[in-house]
Amino acid sequence: MPKVSVLTSRSLGPVRRIERVMPPAGGRCVALTFEDGPTAAPPRPDVRKARWPGNSHGLVSGGGSTGITDILLDVLRTYGAVATFLVIGSPAENYPDEDTLAGVENQPALVRRMLNEGHELANHSSRHLPLGPGHGLLPSPGVGRKGVAPADAAAEADVLRLHELVRRNYGYTMRLARPPHLVDSFAFEVYAGLGYQYLGTGLDGGGWRATSGSYDNDVERMVLGLQRSLEKDGSSLCGQFVSFHDTHNQSGESPVVSALPRLMQLFRNYGYRAVTASQLLEMSPFGDLAPGHPAFPAAKDLLERGWWVATQANEVWPDQPVLRGELAVWTLGAAATGTVGAKTLTDGEVAASAGSGAAESRASVAIYADVPAGHAYRRHVETAATRGYWRGIPAAAGRPVAPDARGSRVFGPADVVKVSEFCEVMSRAGVPVGDVPRELAPPAEAGVARHAVTRAQALVMIANALSQAEGGEP
Repeated sequence: MPKVSVLTSRSLGPVRRIERVMPPAGGRCVALTFEDGPTAAPPRPDVRKARWPGNSHGLVSGGGSTGITDILLDVLRTYGAVATFLVIGSPAENYPDEDTLAGVENQPALVRRMLNEGHELANHSSRHLPLGPGHGLLPSPGVGRKGVAPADAAAEADVLRLHELVRRNYGYTMRLARPPHLVDSFAFEVYAGLGYQYLGTGLDGGGWRATSGSYDNDVERMVLGLQRSLEKDGSSLCGQFVSFHDTHNQSGESPVVSALPRLMQLFRNYGYRAVTASQLLEMSPFGDLAPGHPAFPAAKDLLERGWWVATQANEVWPDQPVLRGELAVWTLGAAATGTVGAKTLTDGEVAASAGSGAAESRASVAIYADVPAGHAYRRHVETAATRGYWRGIPAAAGRPVAPDARGSRVFGPADVVKVSEFCEVMSRAGVPVGDVPRELAPPAEAGVARHAVTRAQALVMIANALSQAEGGEP
C-alpha cells in the first residue's frame, strides 16, 4: 500500500493557527488586529493635533485627553472600518505602572465603545503572561515586568478568567485568541477547551519595537512597508491579517496613532475594505482552499458542523490522499458535539475525541503498536476500533493479522486510504458516502494513485452524505 510521510503540521485538529487565508470573493478585504489594549494612556509624543500627508481627514484626533485606543477607534470610525482587538484583562500584576490605564478590567467604557462600533474582541490572556513554561522575559525600558510563565493549569485559568469576564460583563463570547509573545506551548490545548481558534500575527504592521531614534522615521517605516507591497501588487494584502499594537512601543512611544490614518487612506486608495478577523474567516476560512474551489462549499459546511477539516496550520491539502489516521478522525464526526451521522458518542468517547492534545489513556499500552501514546490520533484510532469501524490492516496488505493481545495490532496511520476502504469505513460510522466525485481528481503532478481518495473528494462525499441524511440535496 502506498505510503506518504506524516508531518505534525498536517495533523487535523480542532484549533487552527490562522496567519492568512485565500483571497475572498467579492472585493479586496484585509483584517486589522490590535493587541495589548484597551488603554487610556495618552500617545507619546503628543501628536493628537498633527497633520500627515496622504491623510485626507487631516487631524489624527480632536485633541483633549483622548488615549491611544480612543484615537485608533476614531480613525477606524472615520474610514468606516472595523477591526479585531486582542484585549488583556489587567496589567496590574505584570506591568504595575500601567495598572489603572489599560485592560478590560480597568477600561469598561473603551470595551463598550469597541462593541458598540462593531469591533471584535479576542482573548490575549488576563495577565499577559506566556502560555508555556520557562519563558521568563527581560523587562522593557521603564516597565516592571515579572515575566513568570504560568504552569499548564494556570495558563488555562488565566485565559479562562478573561473569557468569563468579557462574557459576564458584556454578554460577549470571544472566539479567537492569541498567546502573549506568541509563546504557545499550551495554546492549542487551552484554546481547544474554550472553543477558540488561534489567530496568528499574520503580517507584522510594526511600530511596537524600540524606536529607531526618530519618531517620524518610525511612522514612515510602518507605512512604507505596506505601501511598497501594494505598489508591487495591489491585491497582495487581500486575505491578510495585519497586526498592530494598541499601546506604547518598547520605547514608550506610540507611532501607531500617526501611522494608522495614513494606512487607512492607503487601503482606501487600493480599494480595500477593513473587516474583523471573524468576518474575513467567514468569507474564506482556509489558507490553501479558495472560495472558488469546487470542494470549498463542502469543507466550509463541515467546518461549521464542527468537523476537523484543516490542519493546525489551517491547510486542507485538497489534492493529497487521505491517510488512515485522518479517516479515523472523520469516523468520529463533529468533535465539538460528539455526533457521527445519526449516532451519538458516549461521554467517554467524546472526551477521547476532544483533541489531539487531550489527556492520554490511562493504559500504558496502545491497542495498535504503531499508534503509541502521544500520537496525534491515538484516541481517535482506538475509539474507532472500539466501535468496530475497522480493526487493523489485513494480512493481504503485507501486515500481520491482528491478534487479541493489546499492543500487537498494526493500524498504519500513515498509509493511503483506498476508495473502497473509505466508503466501507465511513458507512460503518453512520455516514454512507456515495460515489467519488471524479471532477475533483488531483492533477497529475500531485502523484496520487488512482485507487486513493483525496481529501477534497472525501470532504465532498461526507458533506453530501450528511445533507442527504437530513433530506437535502447533495
